Amino acid sequence: MSYEIIEASPEAKAKITSYDDVKQPFDNDHYRSKYPFDALKIGQCFTVLSAEANENSIRLTATNRGKKSGKKFTVIKHKDFKLIEVARIA
Repeated sequence: MSYEIIEASPEAKAKITSYDDVKQPFDNDHYRSKYPFDALKIGQCFTVLSAEANENSIRLTATNRGKKSGKKFTVIKHKDFKLIEVARIA
C-alpha cells in the first residue's frame, strides 16, 4: 500500500520549532519499508486508517526511524476521523 504525503494538520504544525532542515545522509530504501518516513519534509505527514494499523507499532517505528535519521516525528490519533497522522516536526 502506498501512502500519500500531505500537509500536516494544525495540531502537528504547532509542535514544529524550526523549519531548518538538517539533511542527514540516511535513506532507507529497504524493500520492507512500509511507511514513507524518509520522504517527509518538515511540515508534511502521511495518514493511516486506525483500523489498518497498530498505533503502538507506528509510534515505535517513528521513534526508531527518528533515532537512526536524526529527524523528529510526531504521531497523532484523530479519533473523529479514525486516522493516525504521522508528521515530521524537525
